[in-house]
Amino acid sequence: MRWFSLLWFVGSLILIYFVTESLGDIHTGLGAAFLLAFHPMYVYYAIEIRMYTMLMFLFLLALLSFLRYTRATRNQTVWLTILVGSITLALYTHCLLYTSRCV
Repeated sequence: MRWFSLLWFVGSLILIYFVTESLGDIHTGLGAAFLLAFHPMYVYYAIEIRMYTMLMFLFLLALLSFLRYTRATRNQTVWLTILVGSITLALYTHCLLYTSRCV
């Protein structure tokens, strides 16, 4: 069952590379992915069966789609759909993001 969290962990590494690479260069992307891969708390949550790695993946996907949406000249509807979908899934993933569900 822990493989599910590990899939989100690997996906987050890929997404943080693409986000930071689009903001900087290849070396920035590799450095950010390296730092996230060895961050103790994130590695701890990656081997736990919790939603934190999925939440990080969804936030990085939202950030990447926002960056691509604002910089794209075509396919803006695709990036906007991914942005809205990832934020919606993130809202349903964590209770504190949508506090009226918790009450």
